[in-house]
Amino acid sequence: MRIVITGSCGFIGSALSARHLAGGDEVTGIDSYDDYYAREVKKRNWEWATRSGGGARFHELDVAEFGPLFKVLAAQKPQVLVHLAAKAGVLDSEVNPEAFCRANILGTANVLEACARAGVNNVVLASSSSVYGGDRDGPMNEKARTAPKSVYATTKLATEVLAAGYAGRIKGGLRCLRFFTVYGPRQRPDMAFMRFLRAIRTGGTIRIRGRGMRRDFSFIDDIIDGIMAAECDNVHGYECFNLGSSRPHDVEAVVKMLFSITGQSCHTEIVAPNGIEARCTYADIAWAKQRLGFEPRTTLEEGLRAQYAWYKEAVG
Repeated sequence: MRIVITGSCGFIGSALSARHLAGGDEVTGIDSYDDYYAREVKKRNWEWATRSGGGARFHELDVAEFGPLFKVLAAQKPQVLVHLAAKAGVLDSEVNPEAFCRANILGTANVLEACARAGVNNVVLASSSSVYGGDRDGPMNEKARTAPKSVYATTKLATEVLAAGYAGRIKGGLRCLRFFTVYGPRQRPDMAFMRFLRAIRTGGTIRIRGRGMRRDFSFIDDIIDGIMAAECDNVHGYECFNLGSSRPHDVEAVVKMLFSITGQSCHTEIVAPNGIEARCTYADIAWAKQRLGFEPRTTLEEGLRAQYAWYKEAVG
């Protein structure tokens, strides 16, 4: 299969690229090396993903620039495109909203338009659990009210609206996947488990924004299974799916689990909530199970042990 993956050097994009290349597919990676975190980290991700060689191509370009993107799609004529490129970071989006709108909204609009013009009829787009808002404790299904509380979440909901609007021009399937807090080896440096592990290693402080914060943590291998299931060409028209573990965990309890796994501990501090991050995320994945056969298999402890093993090797 010929596949184009935007954001191919990121955490999820590199894992998806590696899985496809291991299966013998031809992968064209696209990444702008956005400076939200170090270019060297992303380059290592791509080197890891392509370590087996195979049919890997790479283009450094910004999907917010239409011309270069369309040129790649018209030349490669992929059977499927997975759009993972986005500017991430809930808190950063509040201080840099223009950059988030450019990358996430204009970038997605360009991807969809380029796919429509180039005849790419099988498209998967990344969205986020943050579109729900997170003021509810029960499981959230795809028909639940959306109430984004940050610029980042708003841009992700906007990409879903764009995708629905393009369903008539992209003749095959167009699927939006709402990811719930993905973790595992090569996780983004700014994400919670990486910050927790750095604090444990250096004797720093773990700060948790409010008591009772619960998260539906999703292991990277399970998420890749879900993305690849969504790539199938038997899902037609526009559909939206939750991809999560459907097993929310209290963040304070997770920190204690990390202390047990690492055999180390550090100071933990409860700080005031910032008002824009969800108190609870909890995925109802019944629709993804029914339509995609999605079935997460990794327990949180198993996933954290895998991430810690990678982390120890990565930091030396």
